[in-house]
Amino acid sequence: MSRSCEHWIKSYLEYTSASEAPTTFHFFSAVFAIAGALRRRVWFDQGLFKWYPNFYIIFVARPGIATKSTSLGQAEQLLRDVPGVNFGPSSSTWQALVQRMGASAEEFEIDGAMHAMSCLSFAVSELGALIDFRNRELIDVMVDLWDGRTGAWEKASKMHGIETIVNPWINMIAGVTPSWLSANVPETAVGGGFTSRCIFVYGKEKRHLSAYPRRRMHAGQERLRAELVADLEEISQMAGEFTLTAEAEAYGEEWYRKLWTEAPEHLQGERFEGYRARKQTHLHKLCMVLSAAQRSNRLITLEDFKQGDTLLTAVENDMIVSLDRVGRAKCSLDLEQFMEYINRRKEVRYADAVAFLSNYGTFQEIKAIIETALQAGQITQTQRGSELMIRSIQ
Repeated sequence: MSRSCEHWIKSYLEYTSASEAPTTFHFFSAVFAIAGALRRRVWFDQGLFKWYPNFYIIFVARPGIATKSTSLGQAEQLLRDVPGVNFGPSSSTWQALVQRMGASAEEFEIDGAMHAMSCLSFAVSELGALIDFRNRELIDVMVDLWDGRTGAWEKASKMHGIETIVNPWINMIAGVTPSWLSANVPETAVGGGFTSRCIFVYGKEKRHLSAYPRRRMHAGQERLRAELVADLEEISQMAGEFTLTAEAEAYGEEWYRKLWTEAPEHLQGERFEGYRARKQTHLHKLCMVLSAAQRSNRLITLEDFKQGDTLLTAVENDMIVSLDRVGRAKCSLDLEQFMEYINRRKEVRYADAVAFLSNYGTFQEIKAIIETALQAGQITQTQRGSELMIRSIQ
């Protein structure tokens, strides 16, 4: 069966062009959708283990700035129209998650041989509804399931005894605010474990303002939606091993050498050691999706590899911004919020600044934030008539 879209992701970006959300949000929503369609039916064989195309994609943006839920929701709705794709609940305990995965067990055939898999995709507008970082067992389960264990995966439960899942696979996209990250993700979670398995995509601002997005939609919107779903169904039937072209493999060898001998500055330090150790895995997962977006031959080309590397490197800078707030003192975070407010407005009345900070503590604490910004040379104060004005130095 031939496809309608030459490149599924490019067509999806056209489909979502009326949305205010950043293009990167829509791009990685498309990645989530293709991965959700592929499930565990395809893989990249490393001999001792296999990589499967699943992701933990986290959109990070201030409330209302980048419409996180709208971005992931459009991809989710397309994926829900694909037969055979199972979704997990928007909130869960690890026991409920394991039981839902067990209920999703199915088999598919390749060259006369039957293969088992238990696959779930999650699309949640607020990560906190699904994951509580205080729940160590749930975090451990999520870490384990991202790795794509082969064979029976077991977890002991007091109520249900031994829970067993055959060939588990989990794919997730979620949204958070920077303040939620700082308040809920412990410093110990950064650098390894869960966060190193995530791709954080930071949204700074809307890509355009659209009071009435329907007016931006082109006449063929419904036709394009139908084509995207039909092609996603076609992608969902792919099965088997992905391989590299000779050029892509040679490039991958040199890329891997540089990753460990010439690591870029932004990936150095303990915070990003875990992610750097998994970057090769992230990249090959992404390359499988980029290949599947264009063709069904399960071949990763040099172009796929280079594009995947460029995209990952770009969002790594986002990851640094996203995780920068984790583990920092409250006073430092309050000062950051205050400076974002001042820098956006350039100049405000002192009374307005105090009103903005009214939820950040007592009047003495508010005065301390303003005084810290003054001493740091981030703002100036001037008297203008009867008004005391605060101005950004930026």
